[in-house]
Amino acid sequence: MLPFLFDQGITARVMEDNQVGIEVPRDEEDGAFTSNSVANSVRFVMLESEERKKVRENARRMSLIFGDTKSNDKCIEDLIDFMANHTMNKNTNHAMFFDLVMLCVLLIIIIISLHIY
Repeated sequence: MLPFLFDQGITARVMEDNQVGIEVPRDEEDGAFTSNSVANSVRFVMLESEERKKVRENARRMSLIFGDTKSNDKCIEDLIDFMANHTMNKNTNHAMFFDLVMLCVLLIIIIISLHIY
């Protein structure tokens, strides 16, 4: 994965940590992708190895879960319903509500990005 914008760096790291993809390493000094880091990442993906097989199998399983658009759409609808029914009032913990909203936004971005790619 070549993360460029917004949440892509975090997403790439999470996916690599969960062994469903690999992140192309950046240069330590300037943060740029080097030709060697890209080449090494491409080699990893192309060459057969036990580690690559594990990443590929994990990615396949994850795609079955997140690729279910019907389930994803229902989750988004349920989230919207939940947020509509849990609006802030005088007893609401504002910090927790803000954290919940931000989590929901992040989940929606991830789901949308999975639909796009």
